[in-house]
Amino acid sequence: MSELQKSQKNAVALGTKRGLELEIQQGDIEIPRAQLLQKMSEIPEGCKPGQIVNSITKQALPEEFVPVMAFWNFIRFNPRRADMPGFNPDFEPGALIYRTTTPTDEQRKECEFGEQGETPIAQRQICFLCHFIGNKIPLVISFGKTSFKAGKRLLSLTKFLEGDVWANKYKLSSESKKGPEGEYFIFKTTPSGKTDEQTMVFAEATYNAFKQMDILGKTHEEE
Repeated sequence: MSELQKSQKNAVALGTKRGLELEIQQGDIEIPRAQLLQKMSEIPEGCKPGQIVNSITKQALPEEFVPVMAFWNFIRFNPRRADMPGFNPDFEPGALIYRTTTPTDEQRKECEFGEQGETPIAQRQICFLCHFIGNKIPLVISFGKTSFKAGKRLLSLTKFLEGDVWANKYKLSSESKKGPEGEYFIFKTTPSGKTDEQTMVFAEATYNAFKQMDILGKTHEEE
């Protein structure tokens, strides 16, 4: 193994940093999420709606990223009012009812539109564990609801472009849309060329470090 490979492998190893000699299991790690700021979000100082930040540090993320691993997320929250479709009185308003990567047939059905075009009461998300260029912390991007189309495009590109999923770079940005409640922002993904050797080594090391981990259960959830 070259010195470059050794240094990149150590960059994502758990429990090897000086000052953190305690035993750290993968389950002890919380993975940040790429958070797209909306007008109703709590806006960190120096940021603005439409910007994409680390959900834990609240720092703005670089635009370019390399996907490391893809997975599905099926999630359902209880509506915030009892008169809304799908409200479950066994849960508090707004509470998480379930979140899983292995849904039952009924849970899959809850993510589909009804026969009369009724809005699904749950959602299916395309998620990617990613490495943002210049940022050593791996993050998860979740494409759901209005951003699901951008996730499908990224999934298609990673499927058909040559090489491992981390062989190509992409840009993550946002675009403005208008809805009944006003302006909102959705994710936008575009190809950004081939990944350089150093980043590919780091991305592969990240994949090896996290491939057996329940990423969904360890991903940070914004309040």
